[in-house]
Amino acid sequence: MRTSILTMAVLSTALMITACATRNQSQRLSEDESLRRKLVGEWQGTLSISTNELASFKSNIRSDGSFSAENNIYDTSGHLLRAAQWGGTFVVTNRAVVCTFTNCSENGVSLPRKVPPEPIVRVDDHELVIINENGQRVVSRKVLH
Repeated sequence: MRTSILTMAVLSTALMITACATRNQSQRLSEDESLRRKLVGEWQGTLSISTNELASFKSNIRSDGSFSAENNIYDTSGHLLRAAQWGGTFVVTNRAVVCTFTNCSENGVSLPRKVPPEPIVRVDDHELVIINENGQRVVSRKVLH
């Protein structure tokens, strides 16, 4: 009888853990889907990439899971050093954006290129904050038309 009570306790605990894990996974999937919808639109910003270079970027994120982006790199005097266009697909998993580049205007870039997950710190109707693959906090502003 004692083993039967112990077995029932173990099974009950296992079922509760499974139910909680399923609920948490379902909540996470729902949250990821909500974040994905909030990302849709046109975003722009700037980012210091070295002591003497600044990147200006614009991204167009579409509801079908595709995106296009352009980056312009300037020196400290404001002279354009180089420009690049990117495109591909994205997914949101565990509150992070995972992009796969499928086209790029730069030479020597091996495609497709999957970028490591970039955690979403915050996203709302006006601002997107992520941590990029280099560990930098990147702030983008939504372009309102």
